[in-house]
Amino acid sequence: MLFSILAALSRSFEMMLVARVLQGVGSAASRFWRFDCPRLLFRRRMARVMSPVVYCLSGGADYRTELRQLIMLVAPWPFIFVGFALFAVGVIAWVWIKLPETLHPEDRRAISFHNTVHAFKVVLTTASPSAIRWQ
Repeated sequence: MLFSILAALSRSFEMMLVARVLQGVGSAASRFWRFDCPRLLFRRRMARVMSPVVYCLSGGADYRTELRQLIMLVAPWPFIFVGFALFAVGVIAWVWIKLPETLHPEDRRAISFHNTVHAFKVVLTTASPSAIRWQ
């Protein structure tokens, strides 16, 4: 969301490229939401739940170009990134309201700078079987 806003407000091509690269890195994190969250929430019913999700995700690619073109018919090109940011706000709100916490209370950690840095170290230095399988 933040890098979409940065891309919309960019005043140089270089700044927009940097914002788009960082936006892509942030979007790549959504792979967790698409596969690991349903696995945690639905376990054995995952295939039944994921089938319509994958269908919608594959169909969404067909309409993105047309949606961007419609935006450009009524507003300048930076509004495409405003649309991305608004979509991100909607996703964040939906996740905040609808997605339950799957971690047991005794395994939860307080949100702090130290815990966040430690979590990044664990993620970057641990190859999980699911990460290897999906590559």
